[in-house]
Amino acid sequence: MSTSRLAVALAAGFFASTASVWSAPHAGGDPKAGAAAPTSPFAAPKTERIQDAAWPPAGVVATSAPADVAVRLERTSTGARRLVVEKTGTFVHLQYREVASAGPDWAAIELRAGDKAPPADVAVWESSDPRTLATTRGLVRFSLSEGARPEAELAEPPKGGPRNDSPVRTCQSIRDVTAGFAVLCSVSMATSGVRAIRPTSAHPLAAAWVWDVPKAGKQPASRFVRIDLPLDPGGAESAAIAYVHGGRGVVVRADATWPSSREPQALLFTEASRSQPVSPSFSWNVPPPKPKPAVKATAAIKN
Repeated sequence: MSTSRLAVALAAGFFASTASVWSAPHAGGDPKAGAAAPTSPFAAPKTERIQDAAWPPAGVVATSAPADVAVRLERTSTGARRLVVEKTGTFVHLQYREVASAGPDWAAIELRAGDKAPPADVAVWESSDPRTLATTRGLVRFSLSEGARPEAELAEPPKGGPRNDSPVRTCQSIRDVTAGFAVLCSVSMATSGVRAIRPTSAHPLAAAWVWDVPKAGKQPASRFVRIDLPLDPGGAESAAIAYVHGGRGVVVRADATWPSSREPQALLFTEASRSQPVSPSFSWNVPPPKPKPAVKATAAIKN
């Protein structure tokens, strides 16, 4: 079995063995309707879905310091506008209300003017150092009016949450712009088959990114991981990172919960690992190539 397939199989087995007894930990529901009668002792509670949340979030306040990111609005082939935030050498995350985009060096979101579109609006950007995990945050003020230019502003950095370290990785959680978490990890190149997933989400691969960070000067190459964990009161989300290190497969899991609007959010890191199955006849040492037999040259002697 190849390394990447082994990492995925290990993650799948671990997720199955740690499945929650809540069948739908992030299910929607109208909080005004009251809690439904449980159909079994392990029925999932209704989440308190937040409706019409304020945008931008009250916790994102611009400062007087200049933002060190480049922003622009581009016209797409369909006539829509694309908002682009760029900062080379970092992992950029861009969020506009419920839509988020991220990637190395830049991120973009396509915007379409609707009947109820405001004349001007804001998006929230974050820029993370892929090695130190230090993250800055700011606002982009934009308008879809013809000729308008977006402006970037720096805001207070995100608050840090629980942290998890090992000899080959460093994981740091931060509070996102609403009420959830984001998990950031730097993983050494001594590992292989790095994968990221949200096992309890209806879209397990959404909002989970893995970036192979190239070598820069004296800085060695590494891998950067970001997984977003949005939360509603009464809900829960999970993030998991799987990789292979030496002869062991490792799964690191981050479980975020928000019991109710009257209680604080929480995040917990856990880790599980096990040895990889290896065939008795398999050897990691590649045998040297066999030397080719020497060819003797002969010449015919003519009298």
